[in-house]
Amino acid sequence: MPRPKAVTAWSYSRWSGWDTCPLQFKLRTIDKLPEPPSPAMTRGGDIHTMAEDWVAAPKKLPLPEELDSFPDEFIALRALRRKKKAAIFKEAGPMVEVEMEWSFTDEWERTAWFGPDAWCRIKVDVFVFDKVLPRCIDHKTGKIREAHIEQMGLYALGAFKRYPMIEAVQSELWYLDAGVEKTLVFNRVDHEVKLQKKWEKRAAGLMSDRRFVPRQSPICRWCNFSASKGGQCEFG
Repeated sequence: MPRPKAVTAWSYSRWSGWDTCPLQFKLRTIDKLPEPPSPAMTRGGDIHTMAEDWVAAPKKLPLPEELDSFPDEFIALRALRRKKKAAIFKEAGPMVEVEMEWSFTDEWERTAWFGPDAWCRIKVDVFVFDKVLPRCIDHKTGKIREAHIEQMGLYALGAFKRYPMIEAVQSELWYLDAGVEKTLVFNRVDHEVKLQKKWEKRAAGLMSDRRFVPRQSPICRWCNFSASKGGQCEFG
């Protein structure tokens, strides 16, 4: 039997999926086996698009009810978008950018999103180009999860690599359903090297895996590839 294909590029969602269950990750991401659509994921994607479109819309529109747990914050983003990026960034454009795609080589050099040398991909819902404290904002739907704190660190690392002129960055999670915000500030001196080592080690685990052994857990009961659903896995 041929060995599974190696993973050549990773992201937070890929690493998180693999860390949860390597076999589920393989079947879903490498083998691309079909799965029924998840209502929660579909809703989350729709609300993400709604938030990005509202902030970037050229005309002022009523705030959708799905976003009304952060009314002042969304209005502030629209106002900042009418301003220009701080001069330290040395690039043109609005102070607020939405749906940014940051892609890096394995040497943390910038590259195209689907470039042949793309090794790490980070998608940022909102980035605020503030000269004092730039901000990465991620919109979340559903439950508040402690695991999301890890993602905040990856956003910070990506910002440090993408913009070498900044010394600190603020990562924010906006839980749109709960109306809760989590905020962490990372500074380059204390955090960049530590974050880089941690994520390089995690990426290496994912990208060197050729066995994709299933990991039994309580979530097996909901997995589309579980034994109880006639799938390829022995668990569930």
